[in-house]
Amino acid sequence: MLYVFCLCYSKEPLEHPPIFRCTVMECRALTAIQSGLLGEYAAEILFFLFKISEAMLEPSIRLFIYETVCLQDHDPSTCAKLNAHPEEEALVQTRAASLIMYYKMLINLPAILLVLFCGAWSDRCGRKLPVMLTCAGGVLAVLLYMMCAWLQYEGVREEYLLLILVGAAVRGAFGRSAVMTMSVHSYVSDISTKDVRTRKLAHLVAMSHFGYLIGCVICGSLLDTVGFIVVFCVVMGFIVACFLVAAACMRVTVDPVNPELSTEDDDDPKQKDACYSLGQLRDCFRVLTKPRPGHARCYLWLLMLCVVLQQTCKSGELDITMLFVKRAPMSWAKSTYSYLLGIDYACLGFMAFFVLPVLVKVFHFSDTTLILVGLVFKMTRTTMIAFSDVTWMVFAAVAIGGPHSFAISGKKSLISKLVHETELGKTFSLLSSLETVSNLMGTVMFTNLYSLTLPLWPGAAFIIESGVYLAIFLIVIGITCTYQNEESAILLPRGRSEKEKRQTQYGSISGSSSSSSNSFLSSPSSTEETPPNNVMSSETVKKKLFPKLPAAKPMLAERTFGATKV
Repeated sequence: MLYVFCLCYSKEPLEHPPIFRCTVMECRALTAIQSGLLGEYAAEILFFLFKISEAMLEPSIRLFIYETVCLQDHDPSTCAKLNAHPEEEALVQTRAASLIMYYKMLINLPAILLVLFCGAWSDRCGRKLPVMLTCAGGVLAVLLYMMCAWLQYEGVREEYLLLILVGAAVRGAFGRSAVMTMSVHSYVSDISTKDVRTRKLAHLVAMSHFGYLIGCVICGSLLDTVGFIVVFCVVMGFIVACFLVAAACMRVTVDPVNPELSTEDDDDPKQKDACYSLGQLRDCFRVLTKPRPGHARCYLWLLMLCVVLQQTCKSGELDITMLFVKRAPMSWAKSTYSYLLGIDYACLGFMAFFVLPVLVKVFHFSDTTLILVGLVFKMTRTTMIAFSDVTWMVFAAVAIGGPHSFAISGKKSLISKLVHETELGKTFSLLSSLETVSNLMGTVMFTNLYSLTLPLWPGAAFIIESGVYLAIFLIVIGITCTYQNEESAILLPRGRSEKEKRQTQYGSISGSSSSSSNSFLSSPSSTEETPPNNVMSSETVKKKLFPKLPAAKPMLAERTFGATKV
């Protein structure tokens, strides 16, 4: 496996050393995996496992910080009934809140900057390496968390919470979920045509929600029975599984050896292969500033703005919903709020994974139609919650808002169709960075907004959120109408045909595609198709995987390798 990894990312053809004389069959076994069902759904499986680990890790860390802060200053009996000691509880909450704030800053701020560099870098080195590095950073961080939990278990009273902050810095330095999200979305866009891309991206959205749902259930059950050390061990198992899936199942969609794969923005060849350089950061923001046909650049800006507004509202809504249901007259328990989150994730995932493909394939919904439908259901949800005063109304509103996942998939699909294929990594890295910033902004803005409007009406913040979604709705309508008037003037780069997508380095992608006329931003021309720039040619595959095959073995040369005969 290590040899195959080095082979895929080396700049010179590798000789077969004596220890790897039998690795040709291993390469074929790896190819069989990548050309099969696991290879076809590698991104979905990877994202599902990663989101389970994220859903288990985040609440566990927050609870661990709170519990450890209490145990360092008080005995276990006092911490078990901390609500009976108001003064001690106030001090513990103040200190724990500060540590959680530092934790969030250390885990998010490095990732915001790193993902901007990794986007342009992954356009040259491929999507597999950033995913594997992110998993490696997650393993290192969880090891530090486990060490901290073991010290707590042993009753050590020294300041060992510093290990939690160091672990957060390690996770942030390796990109955390920002780099992972950028990589899998870019990978799906690489291996899919524009006709099926919306459905593939919807699968990622569904896997994210299903992963959060299962992760919350596993985390809650383990914390109640076995404690933090076992939870961290299970999290490490899921992260290691992500690493193995990426190494064995993800196809190589970018050839780092071929110099023809350089984009038109690669001005400095010395910085071409560097991961951290100002050139990578410049290329990332050039996606927003470079000239494009018609009003395509304006559409890109508007859609990015819609993503930022939507993510800000989504992050803030989670915080104010908890405050809203904890107050009278509902006064929910912690378990009731957990059930609400579970139903929310289940509805969003079900709509994205099962309903959206039917709407696209059978009823031929375009991306803009999906976005508008999702926004309508989201506005209905927030308005219902604003006027809710009983528990069943909140649960009904959350269930009705399930189709909101259509809007998430539709926006990202539209954005990927507005840029060239060689800009997908940079585009999704910019999106991931903006989403991470929006998560921080949403918490601050909506909690303060809820505090200001609480004396007037507790549901006022949700009505303001509905107004933001209405603005997004009007922006999407404007984009649709304007595009229809200038459709012949916008000649966006055409994606690969389905046949070309099947003939990637490691096998084919099964599945039918709908008519390209249903795609919102598909190219008007259907007679010209240019070969992809980011897929290895058959000759490159032969030279890299079989650099020196003996001439005396003609049968080996006639066996098939993926979709290409060697």
